[in-house]
Amino acid sequence: MLIAPVDWSVVVLGAWNRAILTPSGISKRLFGLPAGTQLEVFVPLDVLAPFKVRHEDINVIAGSDRLIISPEYSTNAGIKKAMGIAKKALQSLPETPVTAAGINFRYKSEKPLEALAEAVGHEIDQAFSDLELLVLTRSVSRAVRWKKGEIRIVVSQEADQNYSILLNFHRESNETKDLIEWFSITTGTLSKQVDDILYKCLGIPDGSINNEDKKR
Repeated sequence: MLIAPVDWSVVVLGAWNRAILTPSGISKRLFGLPAGTQLEVFVPLDVLAPFKVRHEDINVIAGSDRLIISPEYSTNAGIKKAMGIAKKALQSLPETPVTAAGINFRYKSEKPLEALAEAVGHEIDQAFSDLELLVLTRSVSRAVRWKKGEIRIVVSQEADQNYSILLNFHRESNETKDLIEWFSITTGTLSKQVDDILYKCLGIPDGSINNEDKKR
């Protein structure tokens, strides 16, 4: 396998009330757990950043401008659970001003891949080479209309010659109901669209992607 899924996540942009989304608030409102249930709480010590709460295989970070929910394993089952928790957050805090929602599928290559090299390649690279300037990183991006939102696709070549792919299923709206609808899209529908982009648009060879349970 040449490519592995990593760091899948669900994001809701909005003015989240961190006074409500404390660890106990997250436990009650998002996970639906009884009072007093123990959660894992991770507090960053070297940077000013929100704490992370973990229950079973789901992580939640409540920032002032976004709510990030990520499965411990980058699988369809994990992203489905994360989308369900995002819906609970929107339903339990409908007064929260929101602006957008995203469902993110990321992949990292374990070694160089010809199909992705072709995707990020451009004739301008030769111009840099003619000036004896070594290109260290490359990237290409597209945004395509999809249903009531869009898919943002970014393919990047890192300095170590490996590649990363991001597929962001993005929906902008100030209406909570619209974002709930976005998170109600089935994982089967999302998975098929992801596969179509990876295999048919980017030309990744069959059998190159490791879709087994992958820990973050």
